[in-house]
Amino acid sequence: MGYRMAIALGFTIAATNAAAAEPPLSYMHGLWRGENHMLLLDTERMQGNTDPDKPFERQAIIVRNVVGHMVTFDIGARRYIGLFEGDDLEMTGGNLEKSIRMRRVTR
Repeated sequence: MGYRMAIALGFTIAATNAAAAEPPLSYMHGLWRGENHMLLLDTERMQGNTDPDKPFERQAIIVRNVVGHMVTFDIGARRYIGLFEGDDLEMTGGNLEKSIRMRRVTR
């Protein structure tokens, strides 16, 4: 019985390590476009951009709250709420007049 317990524990640890290998917030990472808006989220460097006229400008991303894949975050002085579902994003806040839908175009 000890042998089986050790094997089960080994599988559990391996599965946990595999899940931990995915970087945090990687589901947010990428270039998102939609409804005349652009959003660049670099979650490896925690930098972002919402201004297509300044494609190389980056501001700090500060994550305020995470519930599942709903994330409240700041880019510079603007606060956003995003619901990330695969390559689809519904976002509100910042300088947006209404909730918008975006699609990830690059990772």
